[in-house]
Amino acid sequence: MDRPYVMVAAIDLGTTYSGYTFSTTYDQNTIYSFNKWGTSVNIPFSQKTPTCLLTDQNLQFVAMGYEAQRQYKEMDDEILNFRYFEGFKMSLHLDKNINQDIVIQDSTGLSCPALDIFAMMLRELRNHLIEQVKCCMDSVPTNCQIRWVVTVPAIWTDAAKQFMRMAAVKAGLVDIPKADNLLIALEPEVASMYCAKLPLKEFASSPTTREFKEGLKYVVIDAGGGTLDVTVHELLTGGRLTELHCANGGAMGAHKVNVRFIEVLRRVFKHHDFIDKCRSESPGVFLDLQCSFETIKRCVDPEKKNSALIPINMELSDLHRELYGESIVKSITPDYQKQGVRVRSGMLTLPYSVLLDIFSPVVDDVVTYVCNLLTKPELDGVETVLLVGGFSDCVLLQKSLQQALRSDLAILVPNDAWSAVLKGAVMFGHDPTWIHGRKSQRTYGIAGMVTFNPLYHRLSQRITLNERELVRNAFVMLIQKGEPLRSITKRCKPAAYDTKFMDFKIYATPKKIPTFVDDAEAAMVAMVTVELEGCGIDREVEVEVKFDGPETGIAARDISGKGQVVKADINFFGQ
Repeated sequence: MDRPYVMVAAIDLGTTYSGYTFSTTYDQNTIYSFNKWGTSVNIPFSQKTPTCLLTDQNLQFVAMGYEAQRQYKEMDDEILNFRYFEGFKMSLHLDKNINQDIVIQDSTGLSCPALDIFAMMLRELRNHLIEQVKCCMDSVPTNCQIRWVVTVPAIWTDAAKQFMRMAAVKAGLVDIPKADNLLIALEPEVASMYCAKLPLKEFASSPTTREFKEGLKYVVIDAGGGTLDVTVHELLTGGRLTELHCANGGAMGAHKVNVRFIEVLRRVFKHHDFIDKCRSESPGVFLDLQCSFETIKRCVDPEKKNSALIPINMELSDLHRELYGESIVKSITPDYQKQGVRVRSGMLTLPYSVLLDIFSPVVDDVVTYVCNLLTKPELDGVETVLLVGGFSDCVLLQKSLQQALRSDLAILVPNDAWSAVLKGAVMFGHDPTWIHGRKSQRTYGIAGMVTFNPLYHRLSQRITLNERELVRNAFVMLIQKGEPLRSITKRCKPAAYDTKFMDFKIYATPKKIPTFVDDAEAAMVAMVTVELEGCGIDREVEVEVKFDGPETGIAARDISGKGQVVKADINFFGQ
């Protein structure tokens, strides 16, 4: 480690659930977590709590997680004096123009600064963690004695990672965004690190099993609440990992199943606007419906073809009678009655065929994505599929993958798949060098001038300089998509005698061989700024762009003088 930290603490702020773990530097293998989040709602064991917040109208904290849900569901008219937030993590995946000023909506559609809500969730998790540390250690370390690890999806942009650093500062984890005791960890990577150390007995049974040993190549599927994060690793000597294929995926997490559930309910009831009116007029009742569905998501089994029972509380029944003048028992459409959907004894019965209608589109997307990935030539030799994340506990997803993938592939699901990211994040905090190499998800470059070629270049970009035909705004590659990520150095000189700052833009594109930085698929993703000392046009600095970490970093030194380090910054906002 760079400094004598006494503890590593990891926070996983998930789309659906969040939690933390920690361990001391003198006993790294003893990982502490909190497993009583749900006691206020009679859930005896839960290592994570729902990612939700209850605030007053002035955005002052009231409650978090299960307790926030409980209070919100029990409110009547006073609910208008409060604001409820959930699912906000997805905004950092879906928003393509992330900066510190982006907004999110509460449960009623009112906007507020996203940074405030992310910081509040991190702060409350931090405060809860510190209270648990008091129970385990003789003295509580100061912030600077703790190495904090915050996990993010590997498919997130650097702008989203920078946003999380800013939220961590606002939450009080660290004092400045670039604090060296704050690490951003990639979720599938740290889960892979954790699972690579587990004995086979710690995995759910699979028709084909394969232990983790040097040379093993395997796909890591982090099926979380919001996103599907997929990468491919090879296990190296000493337990180190290298990436064989760049991380990829998309919005194929369990949250999409929740969306499908609401879509199907709209069709189940004769009055198709009932569910939306429930959401707007009785948000606490609507939340209760969502929570009830959450408890059955892991139990849908294609072999048992089991039905599910969703409690219909008195408030929901009363709302239906008030809106439509009839009992909710008589509200099921004929088509769904034929399939066996009914309301009886305070329960909504959803037969397996309807559950399949809810789950299949999402599960099919995941299976198709993984199958297509495994056809790539560079993945020849992959022997194992590692399934982690909260959605990986879904039996339907597990068995659908087993049926679709070739029979010699071992599908491994750790018994604690839900917390693999958290436990791996603590391990990563103790030794971030475990990940030996990564592959680039995109092609990165800068704008430059190259020789004009009429086969590739637009005439509008052609210029003549010193009797040479050149094109401006050409995409000069630094890292090509699919290449190993590495550090790139660039030497720069100022254009004017008294220039105090130099800057240049970094562009990215999903294309392997881009042409121009202003092509439709290319975008400016970062601004690099270097501070210059003194005066003169003979000043020269060497800028190092560090692409090879979980985050892109920057460093610079003056090579025209004594080689001293100069101030440099890389900003991913505002592209």
